[in-house]
Amino acid sequence: MSGFESSDGIAVAVSGDLLVALWSEPGTLERMRWLGARLDAFAGHRSEGEVLMLMVILPKSSPPQAAARAESNSIARRLGGRTRLFVTVPLGDSLWLLVVRTVMRTTFLLSGNAKRLSIANTEADGIRQIVEARRDATPGAHEIERMLAGLYSRLAVARTWSSF
Repeated sequence: MSGFESSDGIAVAVSGDLLVALWSEPGTLERMRWLGARLDAFAGHRSEGEVLMLMVILPKSSPPQAAARAESNSIARRLGGRTRLFVTVPLGDSLWLLVVRTVMRTTFLLSGNAKRLSIANTEADGIRQIVEARRDATPGAHEIERMLAGLYSRLAVARTWSSF
C-alpha cells in the first residue's frame, strides 16, 4: 500500500513506515473495517516496532458504537507490537478531546498496547511526536504536512481546526 486512499468520511496516506489517517465522519463499523483493511495491508509484513500512525479526528466525527468499538479493539490487537507509536489528534473543543482520549486509551489498554498510544492537542504536536520517533524510513515534518493536506483535499474538508 502506498500513496492516498479514501472512502466515505475517511482517508489514509502512506509514506515509509508511517500511515496517516483523517476521519471527517462518524466512526461506523464500515469505516472501521475499511481502515482496518488498510492497516492490515500496511502493517502485515512489518516487524516489531516498525509502524507509526498519525490519526486526525475532526469534530464532525463521533465515537464508534459497540460493533465499531469491537472492530477497533480487534485492529489494535492485530497491530500489536508492530506499532512503535500511534498518535491521535482529536481536533475540536475540550469535551471532544476528552471523549476521544477516553475511547482511544480504553482501546489500547484492552489490546495491551497502552504505552504505544499518544494523544496530541494539535496537528503540529502530532507531527512533532512522529518526527521524534522517526527512523530512516519515516518521512520528515514537511512530508507529513503534505500528506495531511492531501487527505483534507481528498475528503473535500476545509482545514479550519488546524494549528498551522
